[in-house]
Formats: sequence, structure tokens, C-alpha cells
Amino acid sequence: MTPQPVTVAATASLGDVLYLLNRYQISRLPVTEGRKLIGIITRADIIKAEADKLNGQTGSIGPRSEPSYVVYQTRAPAIGTGRMLVPLANPQTAPALLQMAAAIARDRNYELECLQVI
Repeated sequence: MTPQPVTVAATASLGDVLYLLNRYQISRLPVTEGRKLIGIITRADIIKAEADKLNGQTGSIGPRSEPSYVVYQTRAPAIGTGRMLVPLANPQTAPALLQMAAAIARDRNYELECLQVI
């Protein structure tokens, strides 16, 4: 076990969590209150929360079996280990969707392919 693991307080902002995930190149963080472990937060949890917010959905927070983003992954990239097709239909949500897709692509070493749906 790691003697001094990187942890995050339950009151930390998502920005702080993302900073720690990127700074230490990790995919999940233990969430603590004082010295007590109360949960674990992952990149997928953050992406799901942001996607739900963009879609105007509110509901229970917690693990879900469905994908946390609406992106199609393909094979045979020119560089990297894969490709993601990002369909863009709404100009108002496109910047946020592209930011999320870029974070996923960077994390998985994927290329992005964007498709404007009219």
C-alpha cells in the first residue's frame, strides 16, 4: 500500500480534483473526511457529472453501468492508440463537449475526429 497516498477532501472542487489527477498522472483519488476514507472519485465520475449538467439532467450521483460520455471510438489511428468520433450538433454545448472529448483523448492517447451534425 502507498504510505502517503494523494487524497482529496469531500469539499474539494472538481477543478481541484482534475488538477490532482493530471499533476500526479492518476485516474482515481480517495476522498476523505479527516483521516476517514468516504469514497473514491474517478475521471469518469467527473465526465459523467459534466455531461449530465450539459444535458440538463439532475439525479443521483454514484456509479452507473452506462458510458459516461457520448463518443464513438474507432480503430486504426494514424497516431496514438485509437480514435474517437465526436458528433457535434448543438453549437451551444460544442465547446464543453470538445473539452471533455479532448481530456478523454489525451488520457487514452486517442485522436479526435469531429463531425458536425446538421
